[in-house]
Amino acid sequence: MDAKYCLCCNEMVPYNYIERYERKELTCVYCGFTLDVQKLWETPKINKGYALIAEDSKYVKDIIISVLKSKKISKEIRCMQKIAPIFSD
Repeated sequence: MDAKYCLCCNEMVPYNYIERYERKELTCVYCGFTLDVQKLWETPKINKGYALIAEDSKYVKDIIISVLKSKKISKEIRCMQKIAPIFSD
């Protein structure tokens, strides 16, 4: 059984979900406190962050880039190779 932490009950509790006003609300089964709210009509937006990949292996670098793009984690992705001289004394 899935459970989430409820601030009012101060413990992990089972929850219900209610869809109303174009959103999905997760509420505590015991006290009715709202645990989480998700908007149903809003599509997830791409993060406007910046990802810097420091990987020497082209194969691993390509896998990381494809995951970042498919999950829409970052809008801008840059890659570096041979970074060891940058961090060495």
